[in-house]
Amino acid sequence: MSIAVEDRLHDDAVFDIIEYAGEWKSIAWCTKGSLLAMLRFYASKFMSILDTLHRAEKMFSVLQMDHPLPDGGVGLAPHIEHIRDKAVEMELLMSVQQAERMLGEITSDREYLVSRLLESFRDLSRRIQDELNNAMLFMVPRARADYYDQAEPLGGSKIVGKLPNVAYDAAEAGNCFAVGRYTACVFHLMRVMEACVKDLGAKFGLQSAANGAWGLIESNLTDAVKKAYPNKHSTDYQTYMRILAYLGAVRAAWRNNTMHPKSTYTEEEAKRIMEAVRIFTDDLADVL
Repeated sequence: MSIAVEDRLHDDAVFDIIEYAGEWKSIAWCTKGSLLAMLRFYASKFMSILDTLHRAEKMFSVLQMDHPLPDGGVGLAPHIEHIRDKAVEMELLMSVQQAERMLGEITSDREYLVSRLLESFRDLSRRIQDELNNAMLFMVPRARADYYDQAEPLGGSKIVGKLPNVAYDAAEAGNCFAVGRYTACVFHLMRVMEACVKDLGAKFGLQSAANGAWGLIESNLTDAVKKAYPNKHSTDYQTYMRILAYLGAVRAAWRNNTMHPKSTYTEEEAKRIMEAVRIFTDDLADVL
């Protein structure tokens, strides 16, 4: 089970959780490296299990170990059921089986000893730890989290509404940036650009615009704009020339010093290209 990307833990909330877990060492099993670096959808489930185990630990602290459960396990059953349900959502199959076994035992044995249930809880927490240690769980840093699964990709660029065929790549560019796959982010951004340039070229009768080199594309589009709008002071002329300037900015950000696409891109480079694409596509959307 592989989730996403990032191996650094620098969010203050993470260390708050570690401190909190340290209050109940007899059952606590979380470790900073293996369990707490997870995405938001797993983090909430994990914290729910953590809280439930903490509550159970408090209940054990006031019970006598060599006595049967005072209420036949009625008070603890909802906690076990909650852990089981969250384990189901997290696909922790062995932990689910242990929780089911515990529920069956306390409901069928009215003389079930507190010490026996405590050991079952410890076994359950060890199973959860083992299963999560075998999963690959990572954290998306807060600084990049907003790029993941964006409701409005490319910073809300209007191009997605005008060209629905770019929606997938626009969204994936943000997802890839969020999880640290910066070269993949640029790849998806260039697919967005390809679709945009193709539509812009078609507007001026350049059906093969997207197939040429960047310089040729800009040159052909520039000539087409000048031909369509000979008055350099007209609003249309200035609008399209501004769009072509933004197209040039994307090309400059995408290319390296040898004027060829780079083989890999850093976070800063991907972010710069994403911003250049956002500005270009946002302006382009107004004229398509």
